[in-house]
Parts: sequence; structure tokens; C-alpha cells
Amino acid sequence: MKSRVGLLLIGALLATWLLALVLPYQPGADVAVQAADLGPGAAHWLGTDHLGRDVASRLVLASRAFVAPGVLAALVAGFLGGALGTAAGWYGGLVATAVRYVFHVIGAVPRLVLVLLAGAVFGSDLFVLAVATGVCCAPGVGEAVAARLESLRRAEFVTALRDRKSTRLNSSHTVISYAVFCLKK
Repeated sequence: MKSRVGLLLIGALLATWLLALVLPYQPGADVAVQAADLGPGAAHWLGTDHLGRDVASRLVLASRAFVAPGVLAALVAGFLGGALGTAAGWYGGLVATAVRYVFHVIGAVPRLVLVLLAGAVFGSDLFVLAVATGVCCAPGVGEAVAARLESLRRAEFVTALRDRKSTRLNSSHTVISYAVFCLKK
């Protein structure tokens, strides 16, 4: 059920991006006072505003401006948290201690404060704020990945392969098991 909802949301995002290519009106260029406050119709799907601008075109282009930073933040959090969590969960020991220390330092400061600090230091560009938001959210992803990999590292099939001193045990076993775990949820 969750995967269907996610797939539906991704489809809606892609449709929004593609719809912006085919909409007949440009939101800033089409000021037509004679077409002000028209209701929905074939020419204007959601009607027009008080200046005669097409509401659907403005809505689609505005959503594009806000969706891209959100997707970038989610990708940064997923890749950064996933990579660090994988290193912590697979290697354990000193690596896990260092990664968890970094996660706790990032988590000790409120996310909004870190994003505002990054905006003040690096500029208030949407790209900078999206990356800063992704970095602030990475510890949550990383902790979940590390915990799952640690439990997989202690799984019976891994213990059995280590007891046999098998050379076949590599990271692909754990990565495949983790992927199957994620797909089941």
C-alpha cells in the first residue's frame, strides 16, 4: 500500500513537470485585465485571477519551484545518511563510533537553526538550503540503515559463513538482504 502511494506521488510530480511544458499560458507574460476573474473553463482550467492571469499555469510553475528543492533535500539525506549508515553498520567499531558521533552532533542542534546558519554562511540560494536540509535529515536515515545492517551482520547466515571461514561473504550479501527488507515494507 505504501509503495502505491509513493508511486502515485512520484507520478503526480512528473505530471506536474510535464504539464508545465504544454500549458498554453506563461504566468508572468499574460496579464489581460479583460479576462480578469473568469471561472474554470476550456481555455483556463482553473480560471483566472484579478489580473487575468491563468491560475493553472501559475500553480504548476510555482509547484515546480518548491518541489525541486524538496526532492534534492530527500536525495541528499538518502545518499549521505545511507552511505554513512552503511559504513557504520558494516564495519562497526571505531567507524560506527565516529559516524554516530557526527550524527549526534548534527542532531544536537535544531534543524531550523542549522539550515538558517548554512543560509547565512553560504548564501540563501534554494540549492544551498535544500542541501543543508538534506544534511540535517541524514542522521535519521543513517541511524536506521546502521541499525538494520548491524542486525543483518549478526544474522544466522552471516554467522554461519564466518564460522566456516567462507570467503564468499561480502558486502553484496548484506546489501541484497537490506534491499529485500526495504522492499517488503
